[in-house]
This record gives sequence, C-alpha cells and structure tokens, in this order.
Amino acid sequence: MPSIRLKNIRRGQQDYELLWLVEQKIGADKARAMARELIVKAMDEINMDDKVYWPQNGDAYDAMRDKLLDILSK
Repeated sequence: MPSIRLKNIRRGQQDYELLWLVEQKIGADKARAMARELIVKAMDEINMDDKVYWPQNGDAYDAMRDKLLDILSK
C-alpha cells in the first residue's frame, strides 16, 4: 500500500540515480556543486537546534530535477 513515506524514499532513490547519471556526464565536482545548491548541509552536518538547510516545499526539488534531466538530454 503506498504511503507518503514510501513515495519519499522512492523519490530519494530516483534523485540519487539522476545525480549519479549527471556525475558520469559532467563530472563529480560539478554534480556535487549542483546538489549543494539545494542541500547546503546534510543532516549529519548540523546540530538539532540549527536552522533547516534545505527547501521545505517541493518546487525547488522539481526545478533541480528539471536541470538534471536537461543535462542528461543533451
């Protein structure tokens, strides 16, 4: 049975694969720089009382997916 949690896990796996494919095409440094535009700090890099370092709605993630797919289509 589908759930929001499972959909988010699947989307994260898809995003990982997109970044991996882009890394193969443009190089690891450029792909990581693109990822850091969206996720400035990961969960293991912050304290629990720090501000959130990633977008809270899906628009930014959709825009980044579009950029990644555009790179792959060229």
